[in-house]
Amino acid sequence: MSMLWTFPRSAGLREGAERAAQHHVPDPAELAGNAMADVAYSFAVVQHLRAETLEKVLSLLADALRPNGILLLHFAVPDRVYRTEGQWRSDTSLAGRTKLRYGLNCFGRSADEMADLVARNGFTDVMVCPLSGSITVPCDDVQDQHLLTARRE
Repeated sequence: MSMLWTFPRSAGLREGAERAAQHHVPDPAELAGNAMADVAYSFAVVQHLRAETLEKVLSLLADALRPNGILLLHFAVPDRVYRTEGQWRSDTSLAGRTKLRYGLNCFGRSADEMADLVARNGFTDVMVCPLSGSITVPCDDVQDQHLLTARRE
């Protein structure tokens, strides 16, 4: 069995990820004994997912990886641009409510929060590294973000 999920960077990103998490859950019997992926990675997606959806996606990734498979997740930490999900939910302005409803916001998550989410979903050896000093992208804020690596149990 092989699966490839792609999500465009668009207004429908959140909805697409939520549909994948809700409707494309493989049958555990189908997964047993099959060759799985050695590496799963995500770049510029995690910050668009609500916590509930991210949990489902992490569970799917854990199921899709072989034992000792590697997980790489790029994510944004809370700052003046990347507010937490709680901050977005409490924003009662028209712009804030609209962004939340249509998945147009980016959620910042702390390194500890991400490490906890990943560990709860079957990953160990979790490490988080800031990308500052490692990568430079002109006119982008990626160098202010982080990379999480983990191993599937």
